Amino acid sequence: MSVRCFLSSLSVVAFFIACSPAKEEEPPVVGVNDVKKACEIRTTWLKRDSDKCRECIAIATNAACECTDRQRAYAGKCHDHHLKRANEPTCSDVTKCIASCTDSCDCIDKCYEGKDQCRTLSAALDGCVAEVCNTEECK
Repeated sequence: MSVRCFLSSLSVVAFFIACSPAKEEEPPVVGVNDVKKACEIRTTWLKRDSDKCRECIAIATNAACECTDRQRAYAGKCHDHHLKRANEPTCSDVTKCIASCTDSCDCIDKCYEGKDQCRTLSAALDGCVAEVCNTEECK
């Protein structure tokens, strides 16, 4: 094969790769989509205080890093939910309230009273984390 033919073939391959349809995005994970139910799932995790479980939660809620996280199926799965909740002004008081609840799901649920927008965003985030980290890292 001549160099010209090879370069021509290479150009055609590059064109098809560049023009191939974009990978269809996965729908967002929301799991149980309920703050209290997600809390109840997390309280059953025997390893919830382990480094591996904390790592799952951190990696699931932060943007996926292609260079280090590609082998972790949960990487970045809850990132969009995390951003939406973090940017919701009504959630700052809720976060302070939750910090005082320890593992009481009833207490956590009450923190959302009158904070409907924050509850909705938190339900998606907490449900996502409960879904993607309900694995051997945390159970």
